[in-house]
Amino acid sequence: MPLRIACLVVLLCGSLGSAHALETQLRGEAAAAVTVNDVEPRAVQLNARYVPELFVAGDRESGPGLAALVSVNLDASTRIVSRNDTESDSDADLYRAWLRFSTSRFEARAGRQKITFGSATLLRPLRWFDQIDPRDPLQITEGVDALLLRYYFLNNANVWLWGLLGNDAPKGWELIASAKDDPEYGGRLQVPAGPGEVAASYHHRVADASAVLPPGFEPAVPEDRYALDGKWDATVGLWFEAALIHQQSDLLENRYRRLAVLGVDYTFGLGDGLTVLGEHFIADSAQEAFGSGDGSATTALSVRYRWGVVDELSAIFYHDWRQDEQYSTGSWRRTYDHWAFNLLVFANPEGSALTAGEPRSELLSGNGAQILVSFNH
Repeated sequence: MPLRIACLVVLLCGSLGSAHALETQLRGEAAAAVTVNDVEPRAVQLNARYVPELFVAGDRESGPGLAALVSVNLDASTRIVSRNDTESDSDADLYRAWLRFSTSRFEARAGRQKITFGSATLLRPLRWFDQIDPRDPLQITEGVDALLLRYYFLNNANVWLWGLLGNDAPKGWELIASAKDDPEYGGRLQVPAGPGEVAASYHHRVADASAVLPPGFEPAVPEDRYALDGKWDATVGLWFEAALIHQQSDLLENRYRRLAVLGVDYTFGLGDGLTVLGEHFIADSAQEAFGSGDGSATTALSVRYRWGVVDELSAIFYHDWRQDEQYSTGSWRRTYDHWAFNLLVFANPEGSALTAGEPRSELLSGNGAQILVSFNH
């Protein structure tokens, strides 16, 4: 990891050798949390995290700009079941590392980065490359190794093209990882539509099913994803996302997976502003793209209230209609210039698929509470 960071910084400095000035920022986020819940065996979970970040950029006054960002995720946790039963773990990983070339209407970014798009907030069919949990105050998500190109037209339309390679862990909604040596690629076109915008997205990858298939079967499973989404702001905010995933394997009984969400939000003029947001999500699997399938439905509700200058109260609720399961999380957040204090209380099922794969899903299982303090510099 140190060698990769050194190479990135050396490459940036060489590229910017003719620039008049360099902007260098060393910033970071430190966070500590204490979590208790009633999941057996009952325990106290202590977590600490620090993400230092180095950002370097060239002077853009004379034309195109070059920039680089490198950050490392330093993470430690301790699980205390009893005085004689304690488990500790620590890790240090490259979190982000990218180079960017940009003009007023074009951007090319290469390296480990976060790629997100779409209009949904709580239940996202277009969660293709991240695992952000909307309940997480820190919005933690692993990056992907990718090349991302974006161009912005004068009429506010924009087009994205991307390519990924070497990402051997499941991303987003993926149940199995991509084949490490097979490139992934796709794109997105977004155009204005009245008081809002609509977009079409596509992604291709080859999934590696060797871990779930018996010996002798072809482990490479080509997969294509197609999606439409849109968002409009009128009296209320309205949006939708719909995705179709096709896995090309004769071993699968249902080769198509369909995800869709419809959402609405509105801010009431109560106090400093009460925002209510709702989404209804459906997901199913089928043998044919538009045939009958077997699936589930989930409804989500978010309520957020600003209380004064530094305080915010919020709550997020999910209801899984198929499993008849309820998820509830309430939080109070107080924010200063560099500090943020969060108190979360939650009542959730244990090990449900609704939050599978998200970094904080285990911490928020069962019934419990969490205190989280973060510092940004």
